[in-house]
Amino acid sequence: MQSRGSLRSGGLLATGGALHESEQMRLQKEVDTFTQKLEHEKRRLLIIEEQIKQVTEELLERDRSVK
Repeated sequence: MQSRGSLRSGGLLATGGALHESEQMRLQKEVDTFTQKLEHEKRRLLIIEEQIKQVTEELLERDRSVK
C-alpha cells in the first residue's frame, strides 16, 4: 500500500494531495517552449529577409528604368 505523500505517476509527484511536476519535466517543458519560440522567430526572420530581397530587387529595377 502506497502513502499519498509518495505516489509517483508519469513524472508527477503527489504531496499532501497536490500534484507537482518533477524538475526534469518542468525543465523539459521550458526547453520545448523556448525551442518553439526560437523556431517561430527563425521563420519570421526568413519571411522578413525574403521581403527585403524583393523590395531591393524592385528598387534596383526602378533605378534601371529611370536611367
